[in-house]
Amino acid sequence: MKLSKFLFATILGKRLPKLNGEIQVEGSESQIAIARDEWGIPYIKADSIRDAWFGLGFCQGQDRSFQLELAQRLSRGTLSEIIGSKTISADRLSRQIGFHRSSESQFPKLDSATKQYMRAFCEGVNQGRANGTHKKAHEFTLLKCEPSVFTPEDTLSTLKLFAFQMGSNWDSELTRLQILLGDGESALKDLDPEYSQWHPLSTTLYHQSHFSSSHLEMLVTDIKSFLSLIGESGGSNNWAISGTHTETGRPILCNDPHLSPVVPNQWYLARVETPEWKLAGASIVGLPGFAAGHNGYASWGVTAGLGDNTDLYIENATTIKGHDGTTVKHKEVINVKGRDPIIENIIITERGPLIGHSLGFDNLAISMRATWLDTVPFNTLTELPVVRSFSDFKKAWNRWPFSTFNMVYADMGGDIGWKFVGDVPIRTTGNGMVPAPAQNNWLPSPIKIQDMPERLNPS
Repeated sequence: MKLSKFLFATILGKRLPKLNGEIQVEGSESQIAIARDEWGIPYIKADSIRDAWFGLGFCQGQDRSFQLELAQRLSRGTLSEIIGSKTISADRLSRQIGFHRSSESQFPKLDSATKQYMRAFCEGVNQGRANGTHKKAHEFTLLKCEPSVFTPEDTLSTLKLFAFQMGSNWDSELTRLQILLGDGESALKDLDPEYSQWHPLSTTLYHQSHFSSSHLEMLVTDIKSFLSLIGESGGSNNWAISGTHTETGRPILCNDPHLSPVVPNQWYLARVETPEWKLAGASIVGLPGFAAGHNGYASWGVTAGLGDNTDLYIENATTIKGHDGTTVKHKEVINVKGRDPIIENIIITERGPLIGHSLGFDNLAISMRATWLDTVPFNTLTELPVVRSFSDFKKAWNRWPFSTFNMVYADMGGDIGWKFVGDVPIRTTGNGMVPAPAQNNWLPSPIKIQDMPERLNPS
């Protein structure tokens, strides 16, 4: 053992979860049994659905306390409170986008069961942190801070962070804009010969010859800083084989999601059992539910769908209007460890928040519109555990305003399928390939789930 590791372990001690005996906690309605296998994977058995999600949250709170804190602070824009100046740019972008602001508006609109289960999960997280370990995680000791209270709004914000991470085009929009304005139309045509056919050149920007792509550097720097903390998306694969091609006569489903390699990783393996259903698979840290798994009858696997659910717009700051016809502005205070607080002016347009306040032109800025900032309800958490058919599976994803996914499916009845899920906007003009002049070009409702691509038992 290295000397530094030995001293670290000696001074700070072990911070492992309590895995034996009985633990008294607040928030559970009945006794919850949790067993661990040789790999530390929890097997949770509860007398109610509510307590089952409480148990999953408890285990995540035991095992991933600081990882939960990091996601929570990143989505709230409060990292600099415990880390200092290095994370100001990430906090600034988080406040501008408004992950937590959106979650606070969305949670009251969810159905009562979903709200109950999300509350139970978060109560479990907080109890796991407080009572499920002998001492708080090392990171809290080193940073001289205490774990925050994890809330249902933080679970929604985690979903929104994931959607931002898995976005498939907003970063390309910025790249195209940098090339167009920094090097001209011909450079963009060299990169993309079809450019002029899908987006006519904007004369407003074309004649601003004093533009330099460096004017976007602050926004690009903020985004890079932000993504360095949550990781960038990767490629994935998933597939299902019909039972007509297997020795057992039953389907085989495989899933290989490639998220950025981070330690600890974003997945959390578990098995959860209630009198109503059983689930086993991979959840995302900070979330109840299983993105990949099975319920004993049906199974599913996930990869990034890469549907374009985010658009950028070029706004004229002198004519910005909010949803009620007036400009929406407010100030947010970013507290920074070791220095004075920073005041961030937040402006929200009819389309969404401003995330880039300077393009090198007077009064021009960039706004973002995204389905994952929509404050709409969804029933996936309550319906996915009881899926018994491909039809049930599609219904469970009827509205999913977060990331778009390719979901493969297989069940004990022999069916295999694939469904593209997640809200994708219907644009009345343009196609979201490059930041466009400010316009309200999304219809109120996204593409219907029944109109999204799918396959069931393909020949």
